[in-house]
Amino acid sequence: MAKDYGSNAPLSYNKYLRVADLIGLQDCLSDPQHHDELLFITIHQAYELWFKQILHEIDAAIALMNEDRLAAAARTLRRVVEIEKLLVDQIHILETMTPISFLGFRDQLNPASGFQSMQFREIEFVSGLKHQSLLNDFGDDEFARTRLQKRFEAQSLGDAFYAALRKRGLDAPASEDSSDDQERRQRYGKRTQVVLEILTHFEERIEEFQLAEALLEHDEFFSLWRSHHIKMVERMVGTKRGTGGSEGVGYLQTTLDKKFFPELWEARTHLDTKHGEAGCPFAKAETQEAAEPQPAEPPPPPAEPVQPSKPLPKATRKSKAPTGKESRRAPRTKVNLRARWEGDLGLREADVTSLSKTGCFVLSGGKVKTKELIRLELMLSKGEPINLWAEVVEEANEIGFALQFTSVEEAEMSRLEQFLAESLGAES
Repeated sequence: MAKDYGSNAPLSYNKYLRVADLIGLQDCLSDPQHHDELLFITIHQAYELWFKQILHEIDAAIALMNEDRLAAAARTLRRVVEIEKLLVDQIHILETMTPISFLGFRDQLNPASGFQSMQFREIEFVSGLKHQSLLNDFGDDEFARTRLQKRFEAQSLGDAFYAALRKRGLDAPASEDSSDDQERRQRYGKRTQVVLEILTHFEERIEEFQLAEALLEHDEFFSLWRSHHIKMVERMVGTKRGTGGSEGVGYLQTTLDKKFFPELWEARTHLDTKHGEAGCPFAKAETQEAAEPQPAEPPPPPAEPVQPSKPLPKATRKSKAPTGKESRRAPRTKVNLRARWEGDLGLREADVTSLSKTGCFVLSGGKVKTKELIRLELMLSKGEPINLWAEVVEEANEIGFALQFTSVEEAEMSRLEQFLAESLGAES
């Protein structure tokens, strides 16, 4: 019976995988054929097969998110991450070529370039990096152009993720492009706040957390692939121009800062171990109505923030939440200090006319809203400015507004207290 096994079978391994067709697809252009060209073709064809699998898994993850099956979507994306780990390692197989060996057949590749990989661009598009200009680069390739146009118009991973969070009651507005820059920044800030909630309360939001982490890992390993690819290219050809006419390594380096899901990265900047103890801005209503509630942590900066002269500090000291007017728990002194503040309307110049260690009054144009969170840079008469977060507790008809401080770094609070002590002493 063993001798007859497989004879006259309607299907075999070679037939199922079409091995004969597969191994006939590596057509070398060098003449005479260069030994390393087969390796070069095999590596890149393998990449395209894995890209196909990644797109297959991402499409499945989006469908699962749309069905509110977040755990299954996270599991699917974990497979994408494992594939990407393999792709990072695969780059280094090319480094077994010597630079002079690669140059032996590189000229035959002109004007083809990895820049023209349709499926690589599809992965970027479906992951959220959509650029109309890239579609124009495929104008002469109808097959690629049609696929990319479809991806460009379709839902991305980020779109599906935030839509799923909205279904679960979280304020995660859609990320459609808006001509209104302020609205775009506000949407970005809200999405980042939602991620901050998930990171803080990950046990209560375990499915959302696991999915967010899987998305972040996809972003991370795709970026790692870019980084390893750049070093491999530089090792092979230095700073020569690319075969497709690009600047080569110079162009590739400009892609390193690209992120699929910037909100997932941004939220970590504002994560604080005291966040839960001090009171969460996303806590349920009954928690927020508890006695002596603490203020919210400051929101993340907008998508394109104006950088202050010094990075804003992490929260280390908290004040009690405002109740409509500034809590006068410390003596106030009249001052005349320059300041800069940034809220929903962007960066503004201002004067601070009264100050205590718990709050101040800001004389400034620009409409603000009660409970709006403000980033304040306070210029003391000497030394570096103090950077802090504050909440609007009272507005004065666009003339100015009262702030209550919600987060001040310990060292800077000491400087503020010293300044106030000296000012009060001078007044007396």
